[in-house]
Amino acid sequence: MHKVPRQWLINVVYTIIGEPFNAWIKDEIANRNEELARKQNLLIDMDAEIAQAFHRSVNISSKF
Repeated sequence: MHKVPRQWLINVVYTIIGEPFNAWIKDEIANRNEELARKQNLLIDMDAEIAQAFHRSVNISSKF
């Protein structure tokens, strides 16, 4: 079989499997990002109340 584009293969698998595949991909990305943050010491300690407010926040600044 010749090389196929990764995105094409992902689309085919998603078409066949559907939402469970999408959920698995999202979990894998979250796990990879968490592991990378730990390995590269990118995590910060934050007060519990501030962390809770940060995670609830949906506002972003679009100003440069």
